[in-house]
Amino acid sequence: MPKKIKMRCETFYRLTNLGVDYRHIDSEKDLNLLSRVMYDSYKEKEEEELQDTKSELQQTFEGRYGKWLPQCSYVIENEGLPVSATIITLFEGAPLVAYTFTHPTYSNKGYSTFLLQKSINRLFEQGYSYVYLVVGKDNHSARHLYGKIGFTEMT
Repeated sequence: MPKKIKMRCETFYRLTNLGVDYRHIDSEKDLNLLSRVMYDSYKEKEEEELQDTKSELQQTFEGRYGKWLPQCSYVIENEGLPVSATIITLFEGAPLVAYTFTHPTYSNKGYSTFLLQKSINRLFEQGYSYVYLVVGKDNHSARHLYGKIGFTEMT
């Protein structure tokens, strides 16, 4: 099993308007399409079937990683279809970035950064003082993104 590290963020953001359509995630409406985007985002890194990804996402919405916080979870759409999402849960009393992903066609456009910052701001507005995530130690691109946003490694 790959080694993981825990990271924490305590920063409030001034958001830049990317000119994209975004909204809160609707678990029932979005499950199938988000599963496809998530699968396409991770398929190069993990050997998983689309059905496994859909099951994982459904279990996340149902509480596998703590209570799902739909008011802090967002999706960006292009022509009505999801292309990027951030899913936040409340795990053991603390906000957790359960997943953030962007379809490879839309990578490097700042979508994950925007959604993470939007989610973090919403959490702070609700009274939380930090959010954390867990990332693979060898996932250098994700760790770079998280560090750029303000996440720091926890000891």
